[in-house]
Amino acid sequence: MSISIKGIGLVTALGDGKEENTSALKLGESAIEKNAGYEFPVALIPIDNLAETEPKAARLMGMALKQAMEEAGPWERDERVGIIVGTTTAGMDVAERYIKKYVSGQHEHLNHARFLTPYLLGYCTHLLSKEMGDNISVMTVSTACSSSANAISLAMDALMADDLDLVFAVGAEALTELTVNGFASLQLLSGQRSVPFSKSAKGINLGEAAAAIALRKGRGGYGNILGVGHSSDAYHLTAPLPDGKEFVAAMAKACEEAGVRKSDIDYVNAHGTGTALNDSAETRAFKTFFGEDRWPVITSTKSLTGHCLGAAGLVELSFTALGLHHRFFPMGAPVSEPIDPLVREPGNGEVMRIALSNSFGFGGNNTSILISSGDYE
Repeated sequence: MSISIKGIGLVTALGDGKEENTSALKLGESAIEKNAGYEFPVALIPIDNLAETEPKAARLMGMALKQAMEEAGPWERDERVGIIVGTTTAGMDVAERYIKKYVSGQHEHLNHARFLTPYLLGYCTHLLSKEMGDNISVMTVSTACSSSANAISLAMDALMADDLDLVFAVGAEALTELTVNGFASLQLLSGQRSVPFSKSAKGINLGEAAAAIALRKGRGGYGNILGVGHSSDAYHLTAPLPDGKEFVAAMAKACEEAGVRKSDIDYVNAHGTGTALNDSAETRAFKTFFGEDRWPVITSTKSLTGHCLGAAGLVELSFTALGLHHRFFPMGAPVSEPIDPLVREPGNGEVMRIALSNSFGFGGNNTSILISSGDYE
C-alpha cells in the first residue's frame, strides 16, 4: 500500500509557496548569494518582526504548514491527526541572542526560561501543535541532514500501522552563527556558488527553508510514496563511507520495500552537497547501484537552495513531487564539467514517473525515499 501526498507547503529562498518554487526550479534559478551577515555565500529567507524569543524556524514551519493544511482541507472530528517535525537547530537563534545579552552583562534582567526553552528541539513542534488544535499527536526527530526525510518515514509508519489517519511531515531550518561557523570549522563551506557533481565544486553552500506535506493512505495527489530505505554506516562523525556502499543499501531497501526495479527509476534528487567526499561517495554508489552504462537523470537542487540541513529531505522530496505532478525534471544549476560522464541532463522525450530522493546525514544517517507520480499505476 502506498501513501499519497495531499498537500504541499514550501518556503525557501527561491520563493514562498509551490508556484514560486516551481517556477524557479524550471528556470534553474539560484538563491545563493553573498550576505553581509556571513563570510560565505548562503541562501537566506528574510523574515520581519520576529519577537525576541521567537525562533525563526518556528515562523518558517508555521508558514509551510499553513499552506499544506489549506490544500489538504479540514479533517473529520474523529480522525487521528499527527505532526512530525525534522530539524537540527529549532530555536538555536533565540539561544544565541540570549548568550549575547548574557555576556554583555544584561543577565540580571533576562527571563532565562523564555530564552532557553526555545532551544529544546521539540519547542517548535509544540508551538505548531497548539495552532492545530486539540488531540494532535506530535513528534520531533533530529538525525542531522536526514531529519525531515526521517519525519516522512515515521509518518508513513504511523499511517501504515493505522495509528493515525492524517500526518503532516514538516522540516525547517534557520541558519545560526553556530551552524555556519561549525561548518566553516570543518572546512566544508565554499566561498563561491557551488555546483554539486561538478569539478569546480569547492564545498557546501548553506540555506534556510521549511517544507510541509500532508500524507494519507492511498494514491493520487502530488505523488505516491512507495518505499523508504534506511542505512547507518557509523563510519565517521561527519564524513561518509568512501565506497558509498551504505548509500547503495538505502536506495536498494527503498526499491525492495516498494517492489520497484532500479531500472524503473527515471530521476534521482541526489544528496549532492558539493563536497569532494560526499560527491565522490555518492557517485560511486550510483555506479554500484545503477551500473556503468546509463544512469537516470541525477541532479542536486542544493545548487539552487543551498543545503537546508534538517529541512533538506522534505524540501527535496517536495521538489521531486512537484516535478512528477507537473511533468518536469527539477534541475539544479548546470553541471558544465561533471566529475563523472554519467551525470547528465534529461534527453528529449524523457519522462519522469518514478523518482528517488536521497538524504544522507552526518554520522551515517542515510535515507532514500521512492516516489511515483500520482497517476502512476
